[in-house]
Amino acid sequence: MTGNFPYEEVVDAADVDMDSKGVQRVATKFLRQQQQGIFPGGQLVARRGGKVVLKLSCGMARGWQGRGHDTAVNVQDTTSFPVYSTGKPMAAIVIAMLESQGRLDVTTPVARILPEFAGLGRDEITILDVLTYRAGIILSDLIDNHKIWTDGEAVWQYLLQTPPRYRRGTFAYMPGEYGIILDQLVRRLTGQSIAEIFRNELALPLGL
Repeated sequence: MTGNFPYEEVVDAADVDMDSKGVQRVATKFLRQQQQGIFPGGQLVARRGGKVVLKLSCGMARGWQGRGHDTAVNVQDTTSFPVYSTGKPMAAIVIAMLESQGRLDVTTPVARILPEFAGLGRDEITILDVLTYRAGIILSDLIDNHKIWTDGEAVWQYLLQTPPRYRRGTFAYMPGEYGIILDQLVRRLTGQSIAEIFRNELALPLGL
């Protein structure tokens, strides 16, 4: 596919001072791993200086080995994948921006900004606790409740009804809870989501 970002034509790696053979080795390893069943399918893109030097799509987007009884669908350049925790650094950047503007202090308890967060042993949990995975809130049952994933308010209410699994200060990775809490904080303070702020104040001005 040709066109504008993110679908530009691929150029030779040497044109942007990269090792063409090295890029090809990466491509070969990626394809081999997929063929070995390490992952069902995926995309791999490498860019330097605004030029795409590698763009691959391989494997299955759905229906791999008949799982889920889905019709087999190959991965294409335009296939969308959920990014999950790769968005966490963007969320942290937005929090840092708001702190630098004096709009929040990460040592502040979450419940001071979101009063509905209080209770069930959560009163002293700070924004910094969330940022460093020390809030102890793990929504393990949410994986089985996928029908509400796209309903932000329903997910938030689900979290509010769930007490922390671990004592505050205990390091425990928060795969989805991190973004759920921080996004609610940002919305309450700014009236915008983390994604909106990142797009409008960083991605668009910087041409990302």
